[in-house]
Amino acid sequence: MTRSRPWVTVASIVLALGVPRAAFAHEASGAAAESLFREGRALADKGRFEEACDRFARSQELDPAVGTLLNLGECYERMEKVATAWLSYRRAMALAVTRNDERRANLARAAAARLEPRLALLVIASPKGAPSDLVVTRNGVRVDQAAFDTPLPVDPGPQAIEVTASARQAWQTTIELREGQRGTVQIPELAPVAGVEPGTIAPAPVPPSDGDARRTVALGLEIGGGAVLATGLVFGALALTRWSSVSEACPGGKCPSEAERAGKASDAEDARTFSTISTVTTAVGAVGLAAGVVLHLTAPGRRVSVVPLVDRTALGLAVTLGL
Repeated sequence: MTRSRPWVTVASIVLALGVPRAAFAHEASGAAAESLFREGRALADKGRFEEACDRFARSQELDPAVGTLLNLGECYERMEKVATAWLSYRRAMALAVTRNDERRANLARAAAARLEPRLALLVIASPKGAPSDLVVTRNGVRVDQAAFDTPLPVDPGPQAIEVTASARQAWQTTIELREGQRGTVQIPELAPVAGVEPGTIAPAPVPPSDGDARRTVALGLEIGGGAVLATGLVFGALALTRWSSVSEACPGGKCPSEAERAGKASDAEDARTFSTISTVTTAVGAVGLAAGVVLHLTAPGRRVSVVPLVDRTALGLAVTLGL
């Protein structure tokens, strides 16, 4: 099956200089369409119908032709897209009629009639009192409200219906249709969104700002780092206690007796273990706490207060970080 496009060759050289620029653009589109058509035929012959349909569709967009539509319908039919193939044949028939191509009009009409018994039909029943801005989509493609309550030819398979409207809660459902089957989807009356007046757009949830996210992470680092740091200080105190008992019993490392030296060996081992744990956890906690403070101080919209801290045991500054 070919596009069968007549080409005017008489006096083409003489008239070429007088052809307007738009005509050259049309010829370029026609050449590209012909190339795409040939690619489509080659792919279809190899059984690569999805790619072939893409080439035929692009060719048709550039330069509509009855032959392209007939090939496109056959391609979709091979892919079991019955409704899409039927629509292509119907368009081919209409175009052939306008171009007085009776032979191809009959071919397209016969092909469309052959597919009609296999069509899956979907009726989208509109709700009562539907809002004026109601939007209905089927498999992601918008369905015009004029098509409601009318059987629509659809390709077999799942039909995902989604309904939205301003100030109303969205609604969706999916119905599976086989060849020759008819199904109905009744759109319910959409429930209003609480606190939103009809006719207005429901406010979308506001995502947390970058500053909020950074302050949240900073707070986690500060709490976690502080806890680890406190653990390190506790183990440090335990280590000091163990070393103190060892040094009291054995001043200068000299114990009065072997028995006392042996009895303090375990304390010395505990002191070394506690000291190691204290060193590691104190370092990790300090780094985490410092990172949290820096992140908090540099977060947008931070609230920081610094006041002097003076008592009998400490002298310094108290830093208060607000979320």
